Amino acid sequence: CFMLGNEGQGLEEYQLKRCDQLVYISQYGEGTASLNVCVAGSIVLHHFGLWAGKTESKREGQKFVVVQESGRDRYLNRTAEEEAEFEERRAQRREKREAAAA
Repeated sequence: CFMLGNEGQGLEEYQLKRCDQLVYISQYGEGTASLNVCVAGSIVLHHFGLWAGKTESKREGQKFVVVQESGRDRYLNRTAEEEAEFEERRAQRREKREAAAA
Protein backbone atom coordinates (compact mmCIF):
# COMPACT_ATOMS: atom_id res chain seq x y z
CA CYS A 1 0.00 0.00 0.00
CA PHE A 2 1.22 3.49 -0.75
CA MET A 3 0.15 6.43 1.41
CA LEU A 4 0.67 9.92 0.03
CA GLY A 5 0.70 12.91 2.32
CA ASN A 6 -0.70 16.31 1.56
CA GLU A 7 1.51 18.94 0.00
CA GLY A 8 1.94 21.07 3.10
CA GLN A 9 2.13 18.78 6.13
CA GLY A 10 2.79 15.35 4.67
CA LEU A 11 1.34 12.42 6.61
CA GLU A 12 -0.26 12.60 10.04
CA GLU A 13 1.50 10.92 12.97
CA TYR A 14 -1.05 8.07 13.14
CA GLN A 15 -0.43 7.40 9.42
CA LEU A 16 3.34 7.42 9.85
CA LYS A 17 3.06 4.78 12.59
CA ARG A 18 1.40 2.39 10.11
CA CYS A 19 4.18 2.68 7.53
CA ASP A 20 6.86 0.03 7.04
CA GLN A 21 9.09 2.45 5.14
CA LEU A 22 9.16 6.13 4.26
CA VAL A 23 10.36 7.61 0.99
CA TYR A 24 11.85 11.05 0.61
CA ILE A 25 11.99 12.81 -2.76
CA SER A 26 14.94 15.16 -2.96
CA GLN A 27 14.21 18.69 -4.12
CA TYR A 28 16.68 21.08 -5.63
CA GLY A 29 16.61 24.84 -5.55
CA GLU A 30 14.75 27.17 -3.22
CA GLY A 31 11.70 27.91 -5.34
CA THR A 32 9.33 25.42 -3.73
CA ALA A 33 8.90 23.58 -0.46
CA SER A 34 6.88 20.60 -1.70
CA LEU A 35 5.74 18.71 -4.76
CA ASN A 36 2.16 18.38 -5.89
CA VAL A 37 0.90 15.06 -4.49
CA CYS A 38 0.08 13.81 -8.00
CA VAL A 39 3.63 14.54 -9.17
CA ALA A 40 5.12 12.94 -6.05
CA GLY A 41 2.94 9.85 -6.47
CA SER A 42 3.98 9.54 -10.11
CA ILE A 43 7.66 9.67 -9.17
CA VAL A 44 7.22 7.07 -6.42
CA LEU A 45 5.20 4.69 -8.61
CA HIS A 46 7.69 5.03 -11.47
CA HIS A 47 10.58 4.11 -9.19
CA PHE A 48 8.54 1.27 -7.69
CA GLY A 49 7.98 -0.11 -11.19
CA LEU A 50 11.73 0.01 -11.87
CA TRP A 51 12.48 -1.65 -8.52
CA ALA A 52 9.88 -4.35 -9.16
CA GLY A 53 11.48 -5.12 -12.53
CA LYS A 54 8.51 -4.07 -14.61
CA THR A 55 9.28 -3.60 -18.27
CA GLU A 56 7.95 -0.74 -20.31
CA SER A 57 4.98 -1.52 -22.52
CA LYS A 58 5.66 -1.89 -26.23
CA ARG A 59 5.45 1.23 -28.35
CA GLU A 60 4.80 1.91 -31.99
CA GLY A 61 6.26 5.32 -32.66
CA GLN A 62 5.16 7.56 -29.80
CA LYS A 63 2.11 5.47 -28.80
CA PHE A 64 1.95 2.52 -26.44
CA VAL A 65 0.50 -0.69 -27.84
CA VAL A 66 -2.66 -1.59 -25.95
CA VAL A 67 -2.95 -5.27 -25.02
CA GLN A 68 -6.47 -6.56 -24.53
CA GLU A 69 -5.44 -9.21 -21.97
CA SER A 70 -6.52 -8.16 -18.49
CA GLY A 71 -4.40 -8.31 -15.34
CA ARG A 72 -6.71 -11.06 -14.11
CA ASP A 73 -6.02 -13.10 -17.25
CA ARG A 74 -2.27 -12.68 -16.80
CA TYR A 75 -2.60 -13.71 -13.14
CA LEU A 76 -4.59 -16.82 -13.98
CA ASN A 77 -2.34 -17.82 -16.91
CA ARG A 78 1.12 -17.39 -15.37
CA THR A 79 4.12 -19.19 -16.82
CA ALA A 80 6.00 -21.66 -14.60
CA GLU A 81 8.72 -19.02 -14.10
CA GLU A 82 6.17 -16.34 -13.11
CA GLU A 83 4.49 -18.81 -10.75
CA ALA A 84 7.83 -19.59 -9.06
CA GLU A 85 8.57 -15.87 -8.64
CA PHE A 86 5.07 -15.29 -7.29
CA GLU A 87 5.41 -18.08 -4.72
CA GLU A 88 8.87 -16.88 -3.67
CA ARG A 89 7.59 -13.34 -3.06
CA ARG A 90 4.60 -14.75 -1.17
CA ALA A 91 6.97 -16.80 1.07
CA GLN A 92 9.17 -13.76 1.69
CA ARG A 93 6.16 -11.68 2.75
CA ARG A 94 4.97 -14.50 5.02
CA GLU A 95 8.42 -14.75 6.67
CA LYS A 96 8.51 -11.00 7.17
CA ARG A 97 5.07 -11.01 8.83
CA GLU A 98 6.02 -13.94 11.06
CA ALA A 99 9.27 -12.27 12.10
CA ALA A 100 7.42 -9.04 12.93
CA ALA A 101 4.84 -10.95 14.99
CA ALA A 102 7.51 -12.81 17.00
